[in-house]
Amino acid sequence: RSDQNLQISIFIGHTLECKKSKINQVHEIIKKNKIDGLSLSKLSKTDLMSIFDFETFSQACNIHDSFNEICKKYPINVIYSNKSAKHVIPKEYLCPLSNLIMEDPVIALNGITYDRSSIMNQYKNIPNYSSLMTNGNLELFPDYALRQNIQNFLKNPKWCLSFVCNFYFFKKGYICKKSFQIIVDIKKEDKNNRQ
Repeated sequence: RSDQNLQISIFIGHTLECKKSKINQVHEIIKKNKIDGLSLSKLSKTDLMSIFDFETFSQACNIHDSFNEICKKYPINVIYSNKSAKHVIPKEYLCPLSNLIMEDPVIALNGITYDRSSIMNQYKNIPNYSSLMTNGNLELFPDYALRQNIQNFLKNPKWCLSFVCNFYFFKKGYICKKSFQIIVDIKKEDKNNRQ
């Protein structure tokens, strides 16, 4: 639940282009009021205005409308099924070893595309891994087209910014680096503030 709270905070903060301190305030409000994705989807613009004490009503409208658009594309009731994840993330973007979105896709001699870091660290776990080698060296070829497609996919705000997607992918390990770094930074800042 705390991960989902943080994802909602990031969604609101990023949508309103807030600083980290404001995102932390929003996070505390979400924890205090026990707001999850389903309850957020049921809040009116007026509710959002009073709960989050936004400076302008247009901020509440922006959050409400943005969240509803996301929910139309990624309905909350199907976000938790494995089938929906397969429709959201193209299978060819996932490394078969780590099951994570590839950052640096490379093609091995067996014709399969892997994320470079995964294949470099795990190639000995692949049956007949010697077929991936030439003269004792692992031979890999960059897949620039796939890398560009993945980067374009990750730039899509509906992927990168929606807590609905991020929460699901965070739980499954598919979260994008940008959102993950925001989470890490906020957790560090929160820990420092407690000391």
